[in-house]
Amino acid sequence: GTSWGFLLDSVPAGEYDVTVTIGDALTTASSTNATLTLEGVAQTRLTTAKGGSTTETFRTKVEDGQLTVGFTGSGLGAYVNGLVVAPVLPTVPADLAVAKVAWNTVDLSWGPSDGATAYRVLRADIDGDAVGEFSQIAEIETTTFSDTDVAEGDSFAYAVEAVDSYGRVSARTAEVRSGAIPALAVPATPEALAVAQVTKDAVALTWTATPNADEYVVER
Repeated sequence: GTSWGFLLDSVPAGEYDVTVTIGDALTTASSTNATLTLEGVAQTRLTTAKGGSTTETFRTKVEDGQLTVGFTGSGLGAYVNGLVVAPVLPTVPADLAVAKVAWNTVDLSWGPSDGATAYRVLRADIDGDAVGEFSQIAEIETTTFSDTDVAEGDSFAYAVEAVDSYGRVSARTAEVRSGAIPALAVPATPEALAVAQVTKDAVALTWTATPNADEYVVER
């Protein structure tokens, strides 16, 4: 038909990507067109040439537990081959790293995730080469975290998940490891000191983070 639609029930609140394919691969088929309407909002019109098909993805938001889908077309009607509705998840946090390891803390940092309103920090014990089960130790809104529940000789693996405002959770980051938590002692000499950049009014320096270091004294 040239105008038809349906409802999808029991759709949790959140954003969704709706992927639609229209067309007919038969060389004798006519060209087709269809306009998709999601939650009452018309999307970009889809068209195909004779014997071809078109696939496009549109984003919509559901707030009432029901997704309303409509199609309008002309000529032979709005022919639809397939429709896929997929929830939009926050992106995986990027560049998870151990920023500092000391006798009393492991500091973590990572890049922000698109769509995230919070982050879940997961931790697993490491025994030799064996990594235990990950469990959540924190849910925070920032992109840094300090794990202070550590003791000398402990070794941990960490991962982070992003959470959006609808409670949807991203895939987990790759794990990072703390190495053995050191004893309280004088920190070792910082390594890999390098001049990263020189300009007319500044010299930028870098070096490797040192276990048990809280501050660095730069001398010139």
